[in-house]
Amino acid sequence: MSKLKLIVVTLSLLILSVDSQAKEWRGIIPLTSTREDVVRQFGKCSDINPSCEFIFENENVHIEFSGNPTGDLHDCTGQLPTDAVLLVEITPQKALELKDLGLDKKHLRAFDLNPLRSVGYRGYIDDKEGLVVKTYEGKVVQIDYIARAKKRHFCENYYENPESFVQDIFSSHAPAIALHCPAEKLHAGEKIHFSANFTGKTKITLLWTVSPGRIIAGQGTRSITVDTSELQGQLLRARVTLGGVTASCYVQISP
Repeated sequence: MSKLKLIVVTLSLLILSVDSQAKEWRGIIPLTSTREDVVRQFGKCSDINPSCEFIFENENVHIEFSGNPTGDLHDCTGQLPTDAVLLVEITPQKALELKDLGLDKKHLRAFDLNPLRSVGYRGYIDDKEGLVVKTYEGKVVQIDYIARAKKRHFCENYYENPESFVQDIFSSHAPAIALHCPAEKLHAGEKIHFSANFTGKTKITLLWTVSPGRIIAGQGTRSITVDTSELQGQLLRARVTLGGVTASCYVQISP
């Protein structure tokens, strides 16, 4: 790392460390906490993927991390260190109401979702504390912890439209994923490609796994490249997850 880049990252960390008023989820604060904090507290997200999902008590948890400018991944143009927490998205497994979140109504503003696709849904945002909430018929169905308005310039492209965090994709209401797998005969040692398509836009990344095999490019994006070295005669499974929705397919490697 160059001396200038090290100074920029150090200054960013010092500035972010004073963000004590941001809304936190169990001690994890966007733009302040890092992957290391998540691993230390929950024992999750230790791999190098740009996001991770797990269940903690009665909540489905999705966390996004900052990264390098690769494909569709979150590039914060050198303003943040790699693996800073950008988003904590929570889907409660039990019914909640807005009052259960202890929000200050003075800082809460409501916004309408797409009426043609989101009948019964309503969004709320607290820019001061960095919180976006989605409700259905008065019940909280999604909570997104993001950066406070004053700190969003550290990753401006990602936070440019806070309302969008709950407008398109979220956990059990994510759209169907169309997973495209190779149809031709494949041989061990070849690099093969998988791709996923879905409607709408999302600021959460796709999580890919392959077994056996090794992902060598594309983790987090809509397409990946897999190395099939030494997989003669094996059945390879590719699996992609987006906001709690998964799709899988299988490819047979020739003997």
